[in-house]
Amino acid sequence: MAENVKQLESAIEKPASYEPKEKVSGEWQGEEVSFNASFSGHRFTAEEVAQLLAGEVISFQAINKKGKAYTAKGQLAKKRYKGKNFVGFDLILDKKKARKK
Repeated sequence: MAENVKQLESAIEKPASYEPKEKVSGEWQGEEVSFNASFSGHRFTAEEVAQLLAGEVISFQAINKKGKAYTAKGQLAKKRYKGKNFVGFDLILDKKKARKK
């Protein structure tokens, strides 16, 4: 059985190790938060981080999954993903261009 395990381990590639994303932090709405330092290929500048932490809406050039450039507009918001709460950049979609479900 131990031999089978060795053969199986050599035949199957190990998954790529997870590299944590770069984070920025600061005070937002009276609490200390940290969030991803980039969104859709755009790395937030120090000025943009300050604006986000101040609750302002920012816009910048970003790249979508298909490689097409677009203007992203959004702000920080409390979000939930797979049962975990976090603070992150929340994209504000243009209602004219939003997909119908």
